[in-house]
Amino acid sequence: MQGSYMFIKGTDIEVGITRVSYDALHPYALCTLRLGIKKKYLKHSSLKPFSVRYIKIPFICLSKHSSVKYNRLMYDAHTMPLDHTVKHLFKKHTTLTEGKYEDNILPHSELYEIISTNIQGKTYHMHVLKPLHPTLAGIGTSHSFSVFGIPELTYRMKKYDTTTHIVTFDTYPVRRAHVSVLRQGHTMKHLGRHSYRWNHGPVSLKNATAPLDWGWIAGTNIHVKTCIHHAQNSLYKWDKHNIFHWIPIEQITTQQPAFGHIEQSTITVFPKVYVNGLPFPFEARAPIKHPIHAHPVKFLQEQKDTYPLESSRQQQQEQPFLIITMQNNIWLAHVKNLSLEPRADYTQYLQHRQQEKQAYISDYMDRTADLKRAKVL
Repeated sequence: MQGSYMFIKGTDIEVGITRVSYDALHPYALCTLRLGIKKKYLKHSSLKPFSVRYIKIPFICLSKHSSVKYNRLMYDAHTMPLDHTVKHLFKKHTTLTEGKYEDNILPHSELYEIISTNIQGKTYHMHVLKPLHPTLAGIGTSHSFSVFGIPELTYRMKKYDTTTHIVTFDTYPVRRAHVSVLRQGHTMKHLGRHSYRWNHGPVSLKNATAPLDWGWIAGTNIHVKTCIHHAQNSLYKWDKHNIFHWIPIEQITTQQPAFGHIEQSTITVFPKVYVNGLPFPFEARAPIKHPIHAHPVKFLQEQKDTYPLESSRQQQQEQPFLIITMQNNIWLAHVKNLSLEPRADYTQYLQHRQQEKQAYISDYMDRTADLKRAKVL
C-alpha cells in the first residue's frame, strides 16, 4: 500500500499513500489529497485547488480502483433497509462513531460492519457504518456531507442523481461519491484536527521489537519515518530531506530528545564521527567555549562512562551535545552517543538490500513529482 495511489471507497477521489501505520490498534494510512474548494470562491481565494493536504484514512475505507466512473457505481453497495427507528438514531448522529477499535461491540450493532481482530491476545472490534440509502445519508434534509464521516472530507452537494444515487460536490476538481459512504455528521471525529500525527507515547524502543511509524535516532534530534518495515531493521526517511537508510530498530526511539541552549558560532571538532556506531559519517562541531576542545577524544570517552544510554528529558538537557552535519543538513547529538569508528556489525547496512531501497526511492521521487504537477481533468 505505502508508496502507491489508491481511491477512497465509494468515490472517485484519488489519494497518495505517503505513510502507513504499523500500530495494529491504529490501522490508518496517511494520505495526500488535492484540496477541493467551492467554484465560486476560486477567483477570491488564496487557496489553490491543487494544494495538497494530509489526512488519515482507515485502511477499510480505501480501494485500489475508483468506485465511481462515468457517473456509474463500480462496486456493490447493499444499502441498509429503511427503518423508522434507525432513522431516528441518525438524527442524533453525534452518538455514532466509527473507524476505530473498541474493547466491546457498540450498541445498535446492526448498523455497523464489525471487524473483530485479535491483537496481542485481546479481541478488538472496529465499527464502520453499513452502506446507507439516500434517506439515512440525509439526502433531502442536508446539503453538506462528509465522506465516511471524516472531517476533512466534508463538501457541499451540487447535484444528486436519483437513478444512480451519486452525489456531485460543488468543488473543483469535481468530486463524486455514492450515498452509501456519505454521512450527515463527523462520525470519525477522532481523525480530525492534527490528523497527520500518530498516537505514540514517549517510549524507548531500545529493548522492544514492536514496529513504529516515526521516531528519532536515539541520542539525536534526527526525525525519521518508516518507509519499509522489517522486524530487525527498517528503511527510514530522515526528516524532510531525501535521505534514506536502513537502521536497526533498536536505535530508533519514540521519545523526543531534549537539548540545552544552542550557540550559533561553532568550529569543527571531529571531521568524521558516528552516531551510535551507525556507518553514516557526520562532521561534529561545537561552540568555541565548549569543554570538548581541550581534549576531544578523552572528553568523548568520559561522556560514555558518565551518562546512561537512556535518561529523562530533564537529565538530557543537562548533558553536553554537539552539532552534527551531513550533506548541509544540521542536527544535534549527545556526546555520549557519538563514536570515532562505526560498529563492525553495523557496516552491513551500507549495502543492505540495495535493490529494494533504490526501488522505493525511485517510486518516492516519481510520486513527489506527480503531486507537484497539476493533473488535467
